[in-house]
Amino acid sequence: MIIMEFIILYTSMLFCFVNTHQYVNHNLQNEQCYQRQDERILSRRHLGTGKGNPSYSSNLKLAAFNVQTFGRRKMNSPGVPTILVKIILRYDVILIQEIRDSSGKAIVDLLSLVNKASSRGQYDLEISPRLGRTFSKEQYAFLYRRDVLSVKKSYVYDDGQESEKNDTFEREPFIVHFKPTTTNVTDFVLVAIHTSPSKAPQEINELANVYDDVIKRLRITDVIILGDLNAACSYMSDNDWRTNRLANDKRFHWLISDCVDTSLAGGHCAYDRFVAAGDAIVESIVESSAGSFEYDQVLGVKETMASKVSDHYPIEMQLLSKSMASTLKNINKAVEYTFKMKNPPSLNKKTVFGMRKTLKQRKFAVKTTYSSTRSISGVTFSKTFNNKTEALNLLYEIKDKTQPVNMVSFDQIQMAEFQIKGPWGEDRKLSANSFGVVKLVCEILPSVSCWVALTM
Repeated sequence: MIIMEFIILYTSMLFCFVNTHQYVNHNLQNEQCYQRQDERILSRRHLGTGKGNPSYSSNLKLAAFNVQTFGRRKMNSPGVPTILVKIILRYDVILIQEIRDSSGKAIVDLLSLVNKASSRGQYDLEISPRLGRTFSKEQYAFLYRRDVLSVKKSYVYDDGQESEKNDTFEREPFIVHFKPTTTNVTDFVLVAIHTSPSKAPQEINELANVYDDVIKRLRITDVIILGDLNAACSYMSDNDWRTNRLANDKRFHWLISDCVDTSLAGGHCAYDRFVAAGDAIVESIVESSAGSFEYDQVLGVKETMASKVSDHYPIEMQLLSKSMASTLKNINKAVEYTFKMKNPPSLNKKTVFGMRKTLKQRKFAVKTTYSSTRSISGVTFSKTFNNKTEALNLLYEIKDKTQPVNMVSFDQIQMAEFQIKGPWGEDRKLSANSFGVVKLVCEILPSVSCWVALTM
């Protein structure tokens, strides 16, 4: 019985970690999603911006959010705009879908609120025309930080004449060419799409042609297709998945697994997705960052209020910054993984010494080293783990205790998390049962600096 349970759990994890959406039995997989213990919730809570002072990664943060009939009524709903602003400020660029305000005023008002609340730079707006075959039309809008991104070009994909009823999409994809300043990938394209639920298989299939059109028109292969694809549960049958080009063409990497729930209603339906293509963009993806942002839990939003915001969660992901990518290449792997970055000037010996009592109470072992003159030269805090979940928990304990006093940076924590979970396209570094040590290492002489280390 124990062996059988392990096989079920292991098979489910393999399904959920697949990065190219090759055909699997989705009915079986959805059942197994209920059985596996999903560690993404732990990651979302600890590595996001929640209550209190937010922590920010230097990586570029992307999101897509179906805000469910967004318009003036939603902007006039007490409390809703405040929550939307908090969600948007979490990201460097976010796609807002299902904008149904014919006046165009609601999204401009939201942008104004975001810019008033932002402490990290001003946001700009790139918005599509109103799209749709019926009287009820929608717009896509990208809100993006103009200090880290610029828009080079945008267009709506031409899928045929609606009047002649030979078009494919209910709402044609909106294509935007972005130029980032902080990432290794120098140009990329975001393709916004909100499929029709009744035609999701056909529209998702056609997105392979949209990608080819982007390459032809913009000469760019690095693309992320994002939005509410309705790519889950009753909208996509096993046969649909088996024959779908976007799901089976090896150029495309699906970053949100079928086990991620992007709906407030529950049911493990991953309606919202990121699908990436292009060598440079794939190499830049922090794969462990892709998931849904359960803002009701993180921000303490009650269920009744969350339902007024949307029936979806935002989906989120990150692209490696230049500094993170450079540091990851230079990690010392001889004995242990060390994650060193420049510490802020405020770090001093008193801060390091003060952490000894705090982490001792958390059962961390404390080792003090001395120089030849018997002066303290360094302090190491360490604790062993027996599996991947324990390793992540220890890492987040260090984050929670040290970040408020600037002992380690958010980037150091995230690089360690990335190493625990494994880089893009490779097997996970730690299996369900692995042993090792998580360390916080502080050097006192010749100057004060601290870093995170992993022995595996």
